[in-house]
Amino acid sequence: MLFVSHWELNENITPKDIVQLAAELMEKNVWPIEGTEVLGFYVTTEVPIWGITIFKAENVEQVLKDVAVWSNTKPGFFKIRRVTPALAAEEAIPFIIRNHSTPLFFQLRICARPNFTSSAAIRTAVATVTGIQ
Repeated sequence: MLFVSHWELNENITPKDIVQLAAELMEKNVWPIEGTEVLGFYVTTEVPIWGITIFKAENVEQVLKDVAVWSNTKPGFFKIRRVTPALAAEEAIPFIIRNHSTPLFFQLRICARPNFTSSAAIRTAVATVTGIQ
């Protein structure tokens, strides 16, 4: 399954802290969690620092372990951490259009795959299901 984690760090955490904590977790072989694959790890330059991690996990237990390993290693590291299952846009759009009576008024959290770089696949998915070009 694909998951997206949106996180915001406490104001006193620096980019150097992120790197040091990630290195510590990798050195101890506790992160990434066994059976997961980190597809993207993005950090902003805004303060407080926030970012997005995109990863694959086989089950929700692995997701909970991922959250716990960071939080338990450095309590207070995260101000906010949200994790949600996600679908690539080209997979989500046909499902939503078929299963929602008002497709123009839905809220959708989608995650583009690393090789998904254009909106052409989204337009194609919408056109295939709705006939709208």
